[in-house]
Parts: sequence; C-alpha cells; structure tokens
Amino acid sequence: GGDALTALLGRAEEHPAVRAAQAALEAAQAQLRAARSPVSLDVSTSLTRLDVDDIDVNPLEPGVQPLERNLLNARAGLSFRPFAFGDIADLVDQREVAVAQAELDLRATLVSVQVRTLEAALEVELARAGVQVAAEGAALAREALAATELRALRGAATERDLRDAADGVVEAESLLLDARANLELAEAGLRALLGGDAMPDVDPAAFDLPLPAGEPVDVLRAGLQVRLAELGPRNAQRALLPVAQASYSFNLGDHDTLSLSLESRTLQPSVSFSHEAQGRAFPQTEIRGALTVGVAWSLSPEAFDALSAAEAQLEAARLALEATRQGAELQERALRSAVEQARRALTLAQARRDAAEARLAETRARVDAGLSTPLELQADALTLTRAQLELRSANLSVLRSTLDLYELYARPLTAAPEASPR
Repeated sequence: GGDALTALLGRAEEHPAVRAAQAALEAAQAQLRAARSPVSLDVSTSLTRLDVDDIDVNPLEPGVQPLERNLLNARAGLSFRPFAFGDIADLVDQREVAVAQAELDLRATLVSVQVRTLEAALEVELARAGVQVAAEGAALAREALAATELRALRGAATERDLRDAADGVVEAESLLLDARANLELAEAGLRALLGGDAMPDVDPAAFDLPLPAGEPVDVLRAGLQVRLAELGPRNAQRALLPVAQASYSFNLGDHDTLSLSLESRTLQPSVSFSHEAQGRAFPQTEIRGALTVGVAWSLSPEAFDALSAAEAQLEAARLALEATRQGAELQERALRSAVEQARRALTLAQARRDAAEARLAETRARVDAGLSTPLELQADALTLTRAQLELRSANLSVLRSTLDLYELYARPLTAAPEASPR
C-alpha cells in the first residue's frame, strides 16, 4: 500500500549520494552561521630571538635601556557585528545563496535517487509479472501439446500439428527462461540501490502519482546565479568609494595597549589588546593614548574595469536566467505531452488486453465444443500473454513520464500528496 511505497522511498534517503548532499548543506549552513556571528575573536602570538652585537653603554644613563634578546608579542582582538553592512553584508548574502544552492542540490539528488529506486522497483514488479505470465503461457503450451497428441492418436491431428504444438512449448519455455533472467537482473539493480539483500514487498505500479507543479529546478538555480552576480557590482562600486578609518589606542602600561577601531567598509567596532615583552622607551613611556583618523581612496583603472566586468557578468546571468526559463517551459510542455501520450497508450493497451481475454474465452468455449483446435487456444493464450505484458509496460511508461516531471521540479516523491490506489 501507500505506507510500503513511502517506506521504499524513505530508504533512498540513506543512499550515499543523498547523505553527501546533506553533509554539503550542513557545511553551507555552518558557514552562514559563521558569517552572521555577531562576535569574532582573533588571537596571535610570536616569539622573536634577536642576534645583536654587544654595545658598551651605561644602563643608568637616562633614556637608555638594555636591548633584550627575546621579544614576546601577543595580541587578542574582539570584533562586534551588531548588523550586517558593507563587506559583511555581501559575505552574508553570498553564504545565503550557497545555502540555497546546497538545498537545491539536496532536493535534486534525493529526487534522482528516489526516481531510480521507484523505477527499479517497477522493473522488478514488471519482471515478476512477466515470469508469472510466461509460466502460465508455458503451462498452456504443454496442455496444447498434450491435447494435440491425444487428437493425433484419434487421427484428428497431423504430424504438422504435432510439430507446431511442440515448437510452441519450446518457445513458451524459452520465454519463461528469459523472464526469469530479467527478474534476477531487475532484483539485482534494486538491491544495489537499497544497499541490502532484502527485497521490499511493495507494488509501486498499484499507485498513481499526482502530476507535480512548481518552478523547474534549473530556473531556480539560474535565479540564484543572478543573486550571486548582483554582489559583484555592489562590491566593485564600494571599491571606488573612499575608506575612512578611526582608532584610539590607550597604553595601559609599558607593555600593554588597548585599542578601539572602526572602518567605514564594515562599520563593525573592533577592540584589541596587545602585549609586548620589550618595554617602551622614553619618550613613548609618557604617551598614554593616541587617536588616529585616516582616509584612503584608490581610483585606479583596475577598479573601473572590475566594475564593468561585474556589470557584464550580472547581465549575462540575467540573460542566462531568461534562456533557462524559456527552455524549461518547452521542456515542461514536452514532458506533460509525453504523459498524455503514455496515458493514451495505456488506454489502448487496456483495450487490447480486454479484447485478448474475450477472444481467449471464446476460443476455449469453441475447443470445448469441438469447433476449434488446441493450437488456436495456445495462440490466443500467447496473444493474451503479450497483451498483459504490453499493458504493464504501458503502465510503467505512464509512471516514468510522470517521474520525469518530478525530476524537472526536483520535488521529492515523499513530499507529494497521498498517492491514490488504482
């Protein structure tokens, strides 16, 4: 039933490709959280060994200090991000696009594996039906041979009738062997996808999947590329603007300094503490604080070229989105037309199966009345066998064409409305 079909599709989520896509999404989400983090901490340290010549100085002389050979520098910085601005905002937007792309990749991968799993299950179901039908055909062929031999003993059948009946048995048994080989191959394919030896007890062909709708996944991907390309001109235009920086440093002592800084490209305040083993010499020891304000402005031709390139990339991304949307519309139309054609073929196959069943019933009645031969019964039975297989194949074509639409939209089958039993 529907629960068994849902369980079958759920096993596709354990496929390595799906798990890899899930891991990629989790990594993208972690990078987005890092970009949105309001606080960042930087710690650095270094030890420098100086190789100097000894000099003869009076250490008691004012303003003169002995030169230390081992210098320890340590620094700790803390940045606050109360809001996303400038370069930080671009980074957050870029990470958001990366998360959206990873989500689409996960959807597309999951749908692909689910479709392959369902198609493999359909192949198994079709192969099982083929074995059953072929076995019934072989049994009918043997019955026809036995009846023909009995008629031959009575003088009502010729040697040619016996040869035709025997050939029919050989053909039917050959079809049965082919059907069993196809079943083994189909089961091996499904087992490889499910990653185990247990075969699911489910008949996917007994359910109709509703036709999906939405935005094709290729269009969504192209839209994300436009969002990503929009960051280029913003960043390039910001490169043409002057950058203002301000900082204030307070000397806590001869070795320690506390600094507060702000930069116009991010507007994120930064506080840092630094320590140097080598003490400050006179007159630096008398300086308790320093305020620094600076402006930098670069108007190189390279910056203007970068802006032009970014604008051209944005225009290319927009044109690619339009082209992708037009192609997706044509593809969607073709896939929906294929579904309608498959449904018409299914209706025709059902009519042929019904006609073959009616003809076999008529022939069986004629044989019982002595108005027809067992060979005619065998021929009609084989015709019904082919009609049944054709019907199942047509049913599989309808489902396959429907699954193509699910892949077009990257819509997981487990998210589809409840499938209705046939």
